[in-house]
Amino acid sequence: MPKVALARSSSSRSNNMFNIHRKRHAGLVALILTVIATTVNNQERYISVALEPPLRNAVVSSTSSQESPVLKNVGTQYGGWTYDTSNLSADSMVYSIGLGEDTSWDEGIMKKHGLQVWGFDPTPKSLKFLESRQELRTDRFHLIAEGLATTKHKATFTMPKNPDHVSMREGDLSNLGDTVEVLVNTLENWMEANGQTHLDIVKMDIEGSEYDVMEDWIARDFFPMDQLLVEWHFRWLDEQSRHDRVLKGLIDRGWYVAHSQNNGQEQTFLRTPALS
Repeated sequence: MPKVALARSSSSRSNNMFNIHRKRHAGLVALILTVIATTVNNQERYISVALEPPLRNAVVSSTSSQESPVLKNVGTQYGGWTYDTSNLSADSMVYSIGLGEDTSWDEGIMKKHGLQVWGFDPTPKSLKFLESRQELRTDRFHLIAEGLATTKHKATFTMPKNPDHVSMREGDLSNLGDTVEVLVNTLENWMEANGQTHLDIVKMDIEGSEYDVMEDWIARDFFPMDQLLVEWHFRWLDEQSRHDRVLKGLIDRGWYVAHSQNNGQEQTFLRTPALS
């Protein structure tokens, strides 16, 4: 009988110790999530942090050793973007790739920060709009009539079927409008021509060509910028997993999603702070 009682006592103590450890573990997890939730203002960034271990670690380290980003949205509902204002000044350099007929973000950040914007767009309708835009007639705005690609060459683009629309897509695509030949170039060629080695922000809205460009940059680990603002056109992809692979590649190269909207179609990427 005493042996039976002793066995029950040991089992009870083991169960109690297990429950204590389980409660301590749950408490630690709750504490970590609380720290993340209270230090990350953007809700979608919090969700990403909770789901992706590399992002979670970066956010925790940034709260102790680096300032949090100061996110601000500038521009119209159609053409506006959210970016980090914390380290921008009149000396900052921004590449805005894909301008269309809404330059409210470009005009807004030039006015707010007094910085330089290089705008890139080879679209004939966009160029006509840009030339007529009085707000862009400043020495802080530089227009280059080229598109972004992985090599410098002349590329075929298809105009939109609706003449009221502006965006064209690379390739000779059926069921759309006429085709046009335009010059495309690389980011490094542009930077070299402008005498630059570093950019503060690169914003791109290039109608599906972002996947070729991103895959090239990821493969070479070529990211000479502090912020990356991207409009994704995953709705046109034949293979949706391509989008997931590109996102993972960006995370693996040290980026995290600081802001996301429109079901993930427009995203702001910032550098993951170095672990202290």
